[in-house]
Amino acid sequence: MDSRKIVIFDLDDTLIKSKAKIKLINKTTGKTVKELTPNQFNSFFDNKKYLIDYSEFEDPYILSKSTLIESTFSEMKRAISKGIRVAILTARNSTLLVKGFVDSIGIDIPIEWVIAVNDPDFIHTGSVPLRKQKAIKDIAGLGYNDITFYDDNDDNIRFAAEMNGYKGIRVKTIKVEA
Repeated sequence: MDSRKIVIFDLDDTLIKSKAKIKLINKTTGKTVKELTPNQFNSFFDNKKYLIDYSEFEDPYILSKSTLIESTFSEMKRAISKGIRVAILTARNSTLLVKGFVDSIGIDIPIEWVIAVNDPDFIHTGSVPLRKQKAIKDIAGLGYNDITFYDDNDDNIRFAAEMNGYKGIRVKTIKVEA
């Protein structure tokens, strides 16, 4: 395996389409006022009027019913078949849940390469794009200097692209339109 090259994939709206929704809950009434897809949430600006409920993203049943985004999934399989290291870098909050799903679809990625940036065990803080950027920096610190990053979120793409040139690494970003 070429220890200098890695391909990193986001999960939701990059590798899979899930029926999981993010619920906006009125702080005063406690009632759900809107449900957003991850793509819709990407452009949502929290005006502090809502509580945000991500619980559907913790449901293994909903995750198991996801559909693969074939074009991106094919890129993942192609990288694996060439012996290139592959990682999952997701905003989800459970590395074990994501690892179980990846295993269930027949992809063998070691658990240390399944990175859920909202997992309580994840060491970095900040916004999701910042956490993903810090994870990419950690990966670069392991000697990977040729990084390809697939994601559907503009901020995640921008923060990853900012890593280009950091300690000599090359970061190629690919925006996935789900």
